[in-house]
Amino acid sequence: YNICGLIAGLFFSCTLIAKLSGNMVGWMLERDGHVQSISNMRRFMHENDVPTNVFLKVQAQVRARLKERPQIHQEQVPALNLLSTHLRSELQCALFDEHLSSHPLLRMLSIMHTDMVTDLCMRAVTLKLLRPCDQLFVAGAMAKEAAFLIRGKLQYRRHLNYSPMTKEFDVDSADEVVVRVGSVLCEAALWCPDWIHVGTAEAEQPCKLVIVEPGAFSQICSAPHAMQSIIPAYARHFHETMTKAQWPDDLNVPGLDWRNFVCALPDRFRQAFSLAELERFQMRSSWRPFGSMNGKRLINLKDDVVSGKCVLVSDSSGGIQRIIRVVALRIQGRDGRLFVQLGKKGNDASTISPDCCFPGGQSDVNETSEDSMDRLCFEKFRIPREALSLLHVTNSIEDHKSKTYDVPTRYYKDICFLVTKDPEDSMGSGVTDLHDMIDPLCRSSSSSLDSGLATFLSRETYVVKQNNAAYILCWVTEGEFDFLRSPPGEPGERLLSQWLSHLNTFMEEHWQGNGKLSWRSWLHSHG
Repeated sequence: YNICGLIAGLFFSCTLIAKLSGNMVGWMLERDGHVQSISNMRRFMHENDVPTNVFLKVQAQVRARLKERPQIHQEQVPALNLLSTHLRSELQCALFDEHLSSHPLLRMLSIMHTDMVTDLCMRAVTLKLLRPCDQLFVAGAMAKEAAFLIRGKLQYRRHLNYSPMTKEFDVDSADEVVVRVGSVLCEAALWCPDWIHVGTAEAEQPCKLVIVEPGAFSQICSAPHAMQSIIPAYARHFHETMTKAQWPDDLNVPGLDWRNFVCALPDRFRQAFSLAELERFQMRSSWRPFGSMNGKRLINLKDDVVSGKCVLVSDSSGGIQRIIRVVALRIQGRDGRLFVQLGKKGNDASTISPDCCFPGGQSDVNETSEDSMDRLCFEKFRIPREALSLLHVTNSIEDHKSKTYDVPTRYYKDICFLVTKDPEDSMGSGVTDLHDMIDPLCRSSSSSLDSGLATFLSRETYVVKQNNAAYILCWVTEGEFDFLRSPPGEPGERLLSQWLSHLNTFMEEHWQGNGKLSWRSWLHSHG
């Protein structure tokens, strides 16, 4: 037993001493190499009469970088050359696919054409490592690659020669931007062969970037494939936006919006991409409840995508954004008052929800603004189109959280400015007049009501019933409309809620729809 213990101790001691000796020898050789490098650097500086201030900067950076542990490049791992082609492509996709998907077009390719993305990862994509103070590119140089920052931090400084001269510049801090992880730099290199960098990108920290080589990228994209109509369309979209933009740079092209491009895609691509984005978001959110959009809401959202009523895209935070096109009817009477929607009540709801806005709704697929306007007037609000004159149509973009699906939504809104014609030219309508029944309610309780509320309760009010909801509408002045649209908790919102509460009580107790055709009296009420 003692002999075995001595032999084991001797073996362990010899191994430990050999290991320590090897590490010591390696450290000494590395140190000697560092000393030799610094000595050669000093000799070079003295022989070439380098100014002292430059010499000190060079020496400080050399010493700092000799102390760093350099990152390993893929080319420095010869063992990877032993992998089969299939496993090598799988490795390349694991390295690059997630980062390339930060660009919406490449994310669409990864969803709809995985073979093409695999080819890109194998032939057109590499890794680049930067140390602090290394430059990715400099202003004035021809762009040779696009880059995705996946680790570290870069500083981008736009050169004064390529900046708008409408403001005063501080030379030390003019147009400096910190580039964060996930950013795409110099996308123009992929679509504009003659792009010249208008700024300089320099590493503030050790950085790792995914580099896309434009030549190989163009060669892969030009080959026949299922997406061959989409990529050239995006290239044209990018180039047209670039040429129209004022002062584009290596980070941003003003006016370039992926959402506009997706909405203009053919139906099959738009639908497939939207459904894939929804599935991708669900998978990323599978560890926690899918917000309040579950069950019936989720099914309805998918139905909207399939029917072409909305488009889904990922937002900058990794969430999902819904995009719809709506048409609003700004109907103005001859006295200047506006016909507006006060609220709506779903079939399953017990109260009327305040929703003061212009009456309107979503556009159907491939429907023009005027077609949507005609359909909404006739089918949704029972307003004879021939009783209204269209003046003009304006466009706006609004971002709100959808009350129906509880997700961020972008509304591309077409506002149709309409005025009423002479009442003698109008026809009957299905708008139901509640005035005769609400007016006595107001008089009977006028002593206990606020004068402002009593004024609104005396108005002629209309309800339009659809299959799944009822809409409450009324004539108001522009000032009253702005007042009633005030944010929650403000006096206008509180007054609107009280008004709708009285209407809701009356509708539940007395009104079942009198079917009266009151278009003529409705039109006279604002004349």
